[in-house]
Amino acid sequence: GKPYIPMIIVFTLVPVDILLNILLIPELGMKGAALATTLTCTLGIVCAGAVVLNRFKTLASPLSLIRITIATTILYFSMHHLEIPPFLLPLFYLVGFLGYLVMLYLMREINTNDIREVGSTLNNIKAKLTKSPA
Repeated sequence: GKPYIPMIIVFTLVPVDILLNILLIPELGMKGAALATTLTCTLGIVCAGAVVLNRFKTLASPLSLIRITIATTILYFSMHHLEIPPFLLPLFYLVGFLGYLVMLYLMREINTNDIREVGSTLNNIKAKLTKSPA
C-alpha cells in the first residue's frame, strides 16, 4: 500500500479542524466543537473517497451506502437514549458493535466469507504477535 496517503490527508485535516474549532467554539460552544469535528471528518471521508476512486476507479455502491446508513440509524436511535453506568460502557459498545454486524449480515451487506476473512486476518495478526523473536 501507500501509507503516506492517509497520513497526508490526516496532517492536512488537523489544521482545518483547529481553524474550524477556533471559528465555531466561540459562537456555538461544545456544539461548535462537535460541528467542527464532524465537518473535518466529512472532508476526510471525501478526500479518502477521491483517493479510492482515483486508484481503483470505483466507490461503494449506492445500495451499500443505503444499507449501511439504515443499520447505523437503527443502532443510533436504539442506543443513544440509554443511560449506561460508566463501568458498563465497554460491554455496551461491544453489544452495539455486534448488533451492527448482525444488521449488516441480515441486510446481506456482509456475508460468511467476510466473517471468515476477518477471522483469518485476526489469526494471522495473533500469530505474528505471539511469534518469539529469533
